[in-house]
Amino acid sequence: HEYYDSYIELGMKYQVGSAYENMFTPYNRSVVVRYCQHPDELAELVDSYGSQKVGVCWDFGHANEAKLDQPWSLRRLGKRIKNLHINDNSGTRDEHLLPFLGTVDWFSVIPVLAEIGYDCAYAGKWHVNTISLPGKEAFGFHNIKGNGDAGIAEACIDYLRNRPDDRPFFLVASYTNPHNICEFARGQNTPHAKAEPAGIGDCPNLPANFAVAPYDADILRYEKSLNYSLYPTASYTPDDWRQYRNAYFRLVEAVDAEIGKILDEIDSQDLWRNTVVIFTSDHGDGAGAHQWNQKTALYEEVVNVPMIVCLPGKRNAGTVSEALVSNGVDFMPSVCDWACTGVPAGRSGRSFRSAAENVERPAEGYIVVETNFLQTSGSFGWMVRSPKYKYVLYDKGKNREQLFDMETDRGEMRNLAVEKKYRDVLLEHREMLREWLETHPATTLKKRPDGLNPPVTDRARHLRLIPEY
Repeated sequence: HEYYDSYIELGMKYQVGSAYENMFTPYNRSVVVRYCQHPDELAELVDSYGSQKVGVCWDFGHANEAKLDQPWSLRRLGKRIKNLHINDNSGTRDEHLLPFLGTVDWFSVIPVLAEIGYDCAYAGKWHVNTISLPGKEAFGFHNIKGNGDAGIAEACIDYLRNRPDDRPFFLVASYTNPHNICEFARGQNTPHAKAEPAGIGDCPNLPANFAVAPYDADILRYEKSLNYSLYPTASYTPDDWRQYRNAYFRLVEAVDAEIGKILDEIDSQDLWRNTVVIFTSDHGDGAGAHQWNQKTALYEEVVNVPMIVCLPGKRNAGTVSEALVSNGVDFMPSVCDWACTGVPAGRSGRSFRSAAENVERPAEGYIVVETNFLQTSGSFGWMVRSPKYKYVLYDKGKNREQLFDMETDRGEMRNLAVEKKYRDVLLEHREMLREWLETHPATTLKKRPDGLNPPVTDRARHLRLIPEY
């Protein structure tokens, strides 16, 4: 304490934790057994701080030289372990070998690491091959509630009240709504929440970008004409669109109320001090902008999804980060970052933890969104978002290339791609897309839902679609 306390206090000031590493007595040396060689001493030392910001870094090589029972030691320390120093040795020297090149029994310690790691629970829509998790235990999660919004909050609250108190947890509450706007548009019952029609005077007005913009991509109107079930809004009147928007916002309110129940439980348990809460979605809805419903198009209402991060201690509450986040690929690296674990091999994306914790950092670089109208004609499209501009390219049709100033035209009503003075900006964003296509392999679609042959998905073809004039 006398030596380290000042460093630990400094770290806590900046939300940085500290971890004590287990020691060992060097082989063939006449020294006394070092303090914190044994897990009992480490546990006693860490517990004396009474803080989640102080833990243990377990060094497998040191433990191997100290001839410790590593599975027992790991269980003894449990949730105190915050970091791992993964290395191997022969048991006689601190050689820092790769795992399995020494005498550490990795087959006995790896299951224990899983056992003492995060307790993971999942409630709601899964939507990866199956609509709910396929089993009571699946993909590392406890399945605490299947698909269907009703009961998700209650299942999550029950989990929070009865979860293991000696392990950190990762809880997912996956709601369907406001996705029920699809059923509302078709005149069907909304399965997960009520969305009753309202008096037209009580409905929201039309958005400022309700009109289809000049020089909009005409492929979007073609795709919309191919599937009435997806796009039943072709004959909508302005009042129909207002009813649609009213229903959409009522469905948002319904799911907000359910999420509020979970947040109330977090309040009651005072979990804000050491818990990260992330609220987000996989896609948006046109909600009448450019007279579009559904997803798939690259309008802002569809691609600019919610992203709210509440940090431990409510740090940076109420602030806005300008960082560019690609939710579909950046979410996993971010969760792994906060959990202090590595990202599985082969995954793209980057953690947005730093952006959340340093909100003053300006936006930089670019992100790309790729879309495929798989349920209609199979058209492809890409969006490149840089700090100031948004570039859109579809694979066919008139006005398939678009450029918008996101600082002055968030409604995307003025396509700058047709203006000569923005040519340099246009060329710059074409190159961003080219770079991304060259470094990100295409996904192979084995079979379309309608049984037809899948569209061509090779990147060589995609690269040829970038205009050169």
